[in-house]
Amino acid sequence: SDGQNTAVCYTEDALMRHAPPKTFSKWFYQKRREWFIAHNFKLKHRILLGTFKVSQMLFWLFFFTLVVGPYWMWAASVLAVRLLLQAVVYYGAAKKLKETDVIWMFPLMELFLVCIQIGIFMSNIFSKPTHWK
Repeated sequence: SDGQNTAVCYTEDALMRHAPPKTFSKWFYQKRREWFIAHNFKLKHRILLGTFKVSQMLFWLFFFTLVVGPYWMWAASVLAVRLLLQAVVYYGAAKKLKETDVIWMFPLMELFLVCIQIGIFMSNIFSKPTHWK
């Protein structure tokens, strides 16, 4: 791909849906395998994805560290601005994709995702997932 032959298409007809794993453990294992193959991505994409994940984790770490101290008002203000910006972006995307039913849960889902990502990372350090058959 040279950037000239690629387009983004977000019409309803272009969406591809699949059945998710039925249990949390199967979902978790699927995510572990996806992370394990990330070394096949281009270096710049690995750096971008890694930077995004690390920035999410650091944000929440700093937020919880600051919110319990004398800087709680600053932490709450930064969180409010961040959540407002995310809500605008996420709602716009969800509206285009006609997936607005759970958009209100995005702050909780992000916290859950950050915790799961740490768990996946730690799990992959201690045991390698098997590859797809």
